[in-house]
Formats: sequence, C-alpha cells, structure tokens
Amino acid sequence: MAPSNQTIILDQQTDLGLSKARVSYVRNGSTVPIVVTQISILDCQNLKQFCGINAKNIRVEPGQRQEIIRIEPQDISRGFNYRLQWRWRAASARAKPPAPGDTVGMRRAATMALLDRFRLEEAKYGDKILSSNTLTVVGDNFASMRAEPDTVRIAVGSRLYIFEQLRVLAIDKTGKVMGRVRASMQWSVARSPAFRFLSPDTLQADAAGTTTVTMRLNSMALLDTLKAKTMAPVVFTIIAK
Repeated sequence: MAPSNQTIILDQQTDLGLSKARVSYVRNGSTVPIVVTQISILDCQNLKQFCGINAKNIRVEPGQRQEIIRIEPQDISRGFNYRLQWRWRAASARAKPPAPGDTVGMRRAATMALLDRFRLEEAKYGDKILSSNTLTVVGDNFASMRAEPDTVRIAVGSRLYIFEQLRVLAIDKTGKVMGRVRASMQWSVARSPAFRFLSPDTLQADAAGTTTVTMRLNSMALLDTLKAKTMAPVVFTIIAK
C-alpha cells in the first residue's frame, strides 16, 4: 500500500498532566516508510514553543505511530491556540551497511548520505535556496520576485518571525519558481499601533489591525544588470484578528 494522504494520518491528543500539552503523532498506515520533513506552527497564541517553520527528520516505519511534536502553553492558567501544518515524503528502506572492502557499496552509501543531507536542507527551507552569488550567475533568467503567501493572518497576542514565515521567491522568464531568495534584503513595515517589534525580525500583534511588509533585494549585492529588477518591491499584508 503506497503512502498517501489517506494512509498517512496526523493524530492529536491532550496530555492529562498539569502541562495541558497537546501531543501530535503521525500514523503510517502504508507499507512504505516515510520521513516527516517539516512542521509549521502558525497563528500562535500563548505558546511555549517556537512559532514558525521547524525542520524535522522523523522516520515513521510502516504500521507505526510516532510522536512528532509536543506543544505547551506559555502560561498554563490561560488558553492557547495554534494551527499545525506538516510535510512528509516517502523514504527508502534502510540499507545494510557495506561490507569491509566493498568500495562500490561504500561509494553508494556516501552518495545516499549526501542526498539525505540535500533533502534535509530542502525540508528546512521548503525551497531551493538562492544566494546573492546564485542570482548573479542566473543573470537575465531571473525575471521577477513574488511573495508566498502574500497575506498572513495571525491571532492577536501572537508573533510573526519575518524571515521564517514570509518568503520571497525568484521567478524566471517562463514564470517558473527558481527557488527561495536568501540574499541580502532591505525591508520595512508600515507603521501601525496594532503591531510592535520584539526584535529586528519579530513582530507581535497587540491588537486587531493590518500592516504591510515591503521587501526588496539589496542591489549592492548583485550585478548592475540586475539592479533594475531589484527595485521592484515585494509586499506582504499582515492581518491580526
């Protein structure tokens, strides 16, 4: 039975202890092992855990149930809330280690380890990462940028980690996504009494309201031929309810 959204199921249960923790499990009802690669905690309110994208590498064997995250309130006397998103992929069966002297097997194992490392990097960021140097190399093929998502909704009292939850994607001439931009950025937030800074890249929603985040590439990090393209800003809208 192949893994699918019908056979790979997320279970949640509440801890009966004083912590009031909510524990999430993944149940693998297929006959193929899977790996949970990413867990995102969104729309956070009164949480002890980091709110945003969390890279994972949790393997769940066929027919098994595995804990993937435990979420607790910051203040146990108050209610807490959040929204959970997660990603998984099918995993290969565990290979036997190569025998001593098996150079071919050792090379194959080293290749698989390298591929696993690449997959972990992709899981960490959710995209191929494009640095300033990479964007310079792709040159004229780099056509534009866009925000994904272009609107973020958070609960009053929760925090937004700008460089974790807001993504800028590079688009080529055909409209295809080339990857996530991780180059030097300039950004600004429209003034709003509903939001305040807790750190240079962290906003907290203190009241219901709307603001915008404007981001653009730092043209000093790129070639002159790309400077005109970097001047087009990418705008995110943040709505607190």
